[in-house]
Amino acid sequence: MEAHTGYYSLVQYCPDRSRLEAANVGVVLLCPALGFLECRMARGIKRVSRFFGDQGGAAAQIRAGKRMLANRLKTDRDLVDPTNFEKFRRVLSNELQISEPRPIRVENPRVELAQLFSELVETGGHHEPAPRPAAFERLDELFLTEPFVSLIQRDVKIHVPVLDREIEIPFAYVNGRLNLIQLQSFHQKTEGAMIREACNTAVQGSLLARHRLPGVGACQLVVVGSFAGAAAESRDRIGRMLAEYEVEFFADEAVERLASRILQTAHR
Repeated sequence: MEAHTGYYSLVQYCPDRSRLEAANVGVVLLCPALGFLECRMARGIKRVSRFFGDQGGAAAQIRAGKRMLANRLKTDRDLVDPTNFEKFRRVLSNELQISEPRPIRVENPRVELAQLFSELVETGGHHEPAPRPAAFERLDELFLTEPFVSLIQRDVKIHVPVLDREIEIPFAYVNGRLNLIQLQSFHQKTEGAMIREACNTAVQGSLLARHRLPGVGACQLVVVGSFAGAAAESRDRIGRMLAEYEVEFFADEAVERLASRILQTAHR
């Protein structure tokens, strides 16, 4: 078979970017000449647990993030273009990251993808039972049902003023302003890392609230935050801090309240 230039990237779970520590949970293979873009994800979280222990994050949340990312790579054919893929890779803002692509010779892309997965991602033979879905997973499933499916916008790209950067928000709805729903995990190793991440989010939210965006108008950032274990002790503090910067905050157990708000106020 004829060889083409392809690019592979690792899907990595990185709960604290400042520490530059990550666990490989999947691999992506892109071959533009063949119109090929696919990924393979590890089923369990054995490698995450080995790297980060109980602080690594809830299994259901990691599974939900992997499924959402895999679905996006599968359905968005614009990402077969390397430029679009690079933009998408760079705007990912949660704990699942896609590493910088590396070139590879590709003849049979599915065979190469399987080999990369075998070499770079530890799968193991143990399949863990699926626990109760995390808040992120529940939201994703809920927003695929009526009437939410006609009220919710997905994968909204927004240019943040002053910072001069584009971010992609998974969900949004309109009720006189554009409410940008960002899913954020605070399953971090240290409280300092959680506060730093919340501060970055607060700055973005404040800038979006203070500047009317061309073609969009008024915006508000809405954060759905997931906590576990000791991280829950910081939930109220982070919620108050985000509120000071005009960011609306819902803890993971309050997603039903957010859903009710959307049903009551959103319009097409």
